[in-house]
Amino acid sequence: MHPSEGAPPRRQVPPERHTATEIVQASTAGAAAVAVLRVKGLTKNYGNVPVFSQIDLSVLPGEFVAIVGESGVGKSTLLNCLAGLDTWDSGSVRLGGIDLGKLSDTARALLRRRATGFVFQAFHVLPHLSVAQNVALPLLLLGQGKDPALPLRVDAALESVGLDGFGTRLPQQLSGGQLQRVAIARALIHRPPLLLADEPTGNVDSSTATKVLDSLVAQTREHAASLILATHSESVAGRADRVLILRPDGLYSASRQQLKARVQEPPQTLVPLSETDRSAYGDSAARLHVMAERGRG
Repeated sequence: MHPSEGAPPRRQVPPERHTATEIVQASTAGAAAVAVLRVKGLTKNYGNVPVFSQIDLSVLPGEFVAIVGESGVGKSTLLNCLAGLDTWDSGSVRLGGIDLGKLSDTARALLRRRATGFVFQAFHVLPHLSVAQNVALPLLLLGQGKDPALPLRVDAALESVGLDGFGTRLPQQLSGGQLQRVAIARALIHRPPLLLADEPTGNVDSSTATKVLDSLVAQTREHAASLILATHSESVAGRADRVLILRPDGLYSASRQQLKARVQEPPQTLVPLSETDRSAYGDSAARLHVMAERGRG
């Protein structure tokens, strides 16, 4: 009898049963040849109200992609979907070849914890933790709190964003620009292949915004991470390798000329947040706080 005849079919392990190690290995394997992130036909509705539809996006290792769009168009919601923090109605999101939609909540959280970093407009630096503790938080959540090299890694991360010697300070002792650089150090300390930044310069003045953006881009390049940045600012978007415009019916490529021809605004003009954006930021902050409390327990 042929070996294949009568043989029982190989049992397929459901995605939610992947171990954390397997997920991380799958998310980083072949990084030089495949997209870090691949999105196909992503559609999101709030009840009967469409937010966006038919989003297609591929991001290569080390690529910096900026997403621009009018306030309330769904940029924050899109980033939350890309991270697996929010759900969607149809389409797929693959991070390192792993389909987020087929993972359990636990497996999705494990993948997100290891393979992504976040920088938010509102910083989301925890006030009851020191600067060093805030930066170390991702490593603590990964079970590396007892690593003898942890203090050195934290010090190196702070030094890389120009905050050498700030580790013992509390967040309320720092300026807005310094807080955002703490957030950048925290987002990259575990060396994720993908960084998501939501209006990272929106809460600082124009001169500080330039320094924050310089630090963000430099650190992302140094870590060879892919960066997806949502912004209202054409000057910020102009630093990206590729600029995409988010509209309700999809993502559209924008040339440098098209970018300049959109809404002419001074650098870092602050645009009021929509209720959708506010909810997204609030949800993200709540999740981060819960994660921190678990890390302390």
